[in-house]
Amino acid sequence: MIHRPRITIAALILGGYGLIFFALHGLGWYATRNMEQLRTVTQDLYAHPFAVSNAAIDMKSNLFQLRHHMLQVVLLQKNNDNLRQMYGEADGFSETIRTDLAVIKANFLGDMNRVRELEIKLDQWDAIRAEILAAVEKKDMETAHRLVRTVGTPKFTEIVPLVDYVQTFAKDRAKLFVDEAERHAQQMHSRMLGLIAVLSVFLIATGFAVLRGVRNLQDELRRQATTDFLTEIPNRRHFIELLDRELARSLRYDDPFALAVADLDLFKTINDTHGHHVGDRVLKKFCEVCSRSLRASDIIGRIGGEEFAVLFPKTGLSEALDVLERLRSAIEETVVMTEQGLPLRFTASFGLAAYASGEKNTMGLFKRADDALYEAKRGGRNKVCVINN
Repeated sequence: MIHRPRITIAALILGGYGLIFFALHGLGWYATRNMEQLRTVTQDLYAHPFAVSNAAIDMKSNLFQLRHHMLQVVLLQKNNDNLRQMYGEADGFSETIRTDLAVIKANFLGDMNRVRELEIKLDQWDAIRAEILAAVEKKDMETAHRLVRTVGTPKFTEIVPLVDYVQTFAKDRAKLFVDEAERHAQQMHSRMLGLIAVLSVFLIATGFAVLRGVRNLQDELRRQATTDFLTEIPNRRHFIELLDRELARSLRYDDPFALAVADLDLFKTINDTHGHHVGDRVLKKFCEVCSRSLRASDIIGRIGGEEFAVLFPKTGLSEALDVLERLRSAIEETVVMTEQGLPLRFTASFGLAAYASGEKNTMGLFKRADDALYEAKRGGRNKVCVINN
C-alpha cells in the first residue's frame, strides 16, 4: 500500500515524458515532411515554369537579335567580311533559339499544340531567312527587300505572340506553385500553433525553431523568384516590376527618370573561344563593376542572356549619361582571367533614353533605349548612345 502511490506517480512522470517525447517526435516528423514538400515545390518551380519562362525570354531576345541581323544584311549591304561575321552571329542566335525550344518542349505544361505551332513557324521563318540571305548573296537586293517586306516580317509577327503565350502561361504556372508553397507554409503554421497550445515549453521552443526554418524557406523562395541565379541581381520579371513602380511614382510626382539597356560586346565570341565558364565569369564581373560604379539608388537587372537594363530613379538624361560613361570606362579597364590564366578584357555598349512626361507605360521608353543600343552597336560598340524624347 505504501508503494502504490509512488508507482502511480512514477508512471505518470514516465507517461508525461513519453507523451512529450512522442509529441516532439511527431512534431519533428510533421515539420520535416512539410519542409520537404516546400523543397519539392521549389524544385518543381525551377524544373518546369521558370525553366520555360527563362527559355521563352531568351528565345524572344534572340529572335529580335536575329531579325536585326537580317535587316542589317538587307538594308546596310555591308562588305563580304562583315557579312560573314554577321552570318556567324546569326547562326549562333539560331542555335540558341533551338536550344530554348528544346527546353520549352521538355518542360511546358500547357497546350503543346501551340508549342508545335511555334516550332513549325520557326522552321518556316528559317527557310524564309535562308531565301533572303541567298538573294543577298546573289546581289538581288530587290528580291531580298520584297521577301523581307512581304514574307519575313509577317512571319516574324506570327512567332512573337506564340512565344508570349508560352512565357505568360509559365509565369501564371509559377504563381500557382508559389501559392501552393504559401498554402503549405500556412497550414504548417496553424497546425503547429495547435500543438504548441497543449504542450509544454519544450514544444514552444521546437515550434519556434520550425517556424524560423519555414520563414527561411519562404524568403529563399521569394529571392529565387526575383533574382537571377548566376549574377544575383534582379531578373527580368522583377526588374520590370521595379520599373513599373518608378513609372507610377513619376506619374504621381512628375519626377524624371532614365532607362539604359546594356549588351556585352561580342559575348558569343567569348563563349565560343574560352568556354561558358569564362563567359559566366564575365557576366558576374560585369555585375560587380556595375555595383561599384552605379549609385546606391540605381537599379540593374538582367533581362536576357548578355543583356542588362539600368534604371536611374529621379535622374535626368545628362546625369544618367555621366554615370554610364563612368561605368563604361570602368568596364573597359576590367580584366577576367581565362582557364589558362590569361587576362581577358571585355566591353559593353549602352543605349540610354529618358522617360517622357505623360507616358502611361514603359514600352516606348524601352524601345528608345533599344534603338539607342542598336546605334551604339552599329557605331563600333563600347559606346553610350542616347536617344532624346
